[in-house]
Amino acid sequence: MSKKNLFMRTPEVSTYTSYGCLFSIMDDRLWPWIYNNFIQITYAHTWGIFAFENHVRLLSNCPGISYYEIPRIVVDYKWDKKIKNLIIEALEMDYYVYIYVDRYYIKQSSSYQKYCSPHEVLICGYDLSKRTFTIADNLENGKFIVTECTFDEVEKGYWAIKSKYDFMTNIRYLKQNKEYTCHINLPQIILNIDNYLLSKKNYDLIQDQEFDYGFDAYHRLFADILNAEKSFELDWRGFHLLYEHKILMEMRIKYLLDIEVISCSSNFLEAITKLKNDFLVLRNLVIKYNLTLDRNILERIKGNLEDSLNRERSYLFDLLNDLKQNLEKEHSVL
Repeated sequence: MSKKNLFMRTPEVSTYTSYGCLFSIMDDRLWPWIYNNFIQITYAHTWGIFAFENHVRLLSNCPGISYYEIPRIVVDYKWDKKIKNLIIEALEMDYYVYIYVDRYYIKQSSSYQKYCSPHEVLICGYDLSKRTFTIADNLENGKFIVTECTFDEVEKGYWAIKSKYDFMTNIRYLKQNKEYTCHINLPQIILNIDNYLLSKKNYDLIQDQEFDYGFDAYHRLFADILNAEKSFELDWRGFHLLYEHKILMEMRIKYLLDIEVISCSSNFLEAITKLKNDFLVLRNLVIKYNLTLDRNILERIKGNLEDSLNRERSYLFDLLNDLKQNLEKEHSVL
């Protein structure tokens, strides 16, 4: 076969490449698992980023994704240090390939031939006649896109990664798992919302750095705004994650209404739609501030963030009470 491209859909969430990958290759049966999760937000101190909890394990723990990982040394022996051959072979078997490459070698990247920038990339197709791979990554000013790059770019980009950490040099094979089922888990959703509100860690995981959880994590956003008053730009990714967090909450509420877990007479859907739109405005204000460094915009960002988070907190307490009442009704019927 001289050309092949695997299935890709437009992702609802793509703040980071791993999220874009998951939401691009998943099938619709996975939505209940998505709704059970993707609620708690963390701030990772070492990485300096906001992310959904269990960030690094979302792909490997996802029931809808078959996930396999092999070390770089296997490429040395089996493929004679030709990552190109490994990738083509994997794609022939309908496996996506998820690896780190140095964006210094990727023409579509703003880092191209400027500075080293190790980053994940999903490879989802190839064209032998053009000697190109189809890749997906947050390459367009942080936007997740599907584009092409040459075999040579990927080859150089992969082997340029020098790290003592296996996660940066290992190769991951991903494929839709056809043999799985998942269902909505109301107690899990309640637990996740409760822990998000109370800034508690959900799971007893081994962690390699300090994390802040839930609403406590947002103190970092206000600290960043304060630092930006010294004419620094704001990291827009945290604000974008908040917006995507509300996208998923709106979808979750629609689903819970459809299965009659939430009363149709409630105004939860209208309220979360308003919150989602407000967080989009907030994210756009951050982008505008970074272009202008106008301190008046910075004051609007701070005020809008305070107001939106207060309204979200109140909204979630009301939602939590409603969900707990419905769960009690279910148990009383049983």
